[in-house]
Amino acid sequence: MTEKRNQRPDIEAFLAEYDRIRPTSAEQFNAERSPGTKGWMYIAKLCGTTRWRELLALLDLPAYFDTSTQRTPPKFKVTIYPHYDFRD
Repeated sequence: MTEKRNQRPDIEAFLAEYDRIRPTSAEQFNAERSPGTKGWMYIAKLCGTTRWRELLALLDLPAYFDTSTQRTPPKFKVTIYPHYDFRD
């Protein structure tokens, strides 16, 4: 995908902003990008996709968020008390 990286200055600007922001979501990228930098959907369209994670993969960018395979499921402790107190 390196040919797409050098294809347009908009993609280079996106890469620079991505490295600066290190966003955990597409929404965060759009909210924190510098004025004049295109939104992620525009860049995704240039690269032939409509998905954030696919765009990251196409441009060989690191993901700054946990994917479901990296996340450790939370452990819950449930305690049941069989005695009810219905008095007010």
